[in-house]
Amino acid sequence: MRGHRRERMSRQAIFVIAILASSFLIFLVQPMVGKRILPWFGGTAGVWALCLAFYQTTLFLGYAYAHLLIRFARPRMQLGIHGLLAILALIALPVLPGEAWKPNDVAHPSLDILMMLGSSVSLPFIALASTGPLVQAWFARSDPDRSPYPLYAVSNLGSFAALLSYPFLIEPRLALSTTGMLWTYAFVATLIAVLACAFLAQRDAPPHERTIGSEGPD
Repeated sequence: MRGHRRERMSRQAIFVIAILASSFLIFLVQPMVGKRILPWFGGTAGVWALCLAFYQTTLFLGYAYAHLLIRFARPRMQLGIHGLLAILALIALPVLPGEAWKPNDVAHPSLDILMMLGSSVSLPFIALASTGPLVQAWFARSDPDRSPYPLYAVSNLGSFAALLSYPFLIEPRLALSTTGMLWTYAFVATLIAVLACAFLAQRDAPPHERTIGSEGPD
């Protein structure tokens, strides 16, 4: 009994860590990338608006991907598809654009900004954005006796921690290159935790759900 309880708590901890880390990292991307590119393009309202539109669109794509994956893919296929996305996101790293993206002419920066963000940020951002709904659905499948909705609070806690820690703790103490390197390491660890959640969900899925798609919580 004690061993079973310990195993259950360890399994739940993986889900909590995955969703906490992903929400923390996703809210670090915007200030990190903004600090890198704003000196290149200028902090005009147009640059800010374009970046905001990009992030909102990519966030929507992450949610849409999570919804389609949970609704239409079998549990084992979900693990494989998300593993492929993880590999592609790792290939896109580092999330901070390199000096090669620094423009020579900033008269019309919109296309350069979109290409740069699409190349460096989009896939890691989608992988992180999809983590919340995916991990909640996988938690519900892995531990059907417990509600997955407290993970919403965990996600909000991670976001809030990132918003506070970056301007007051991270930015004043760490160089941007160091922050980007640490973000990359944390991103890799988070992907491992998320894929572990997917593995636990497909392992614990009832037999009839292993052969058909299953719906997670809306």
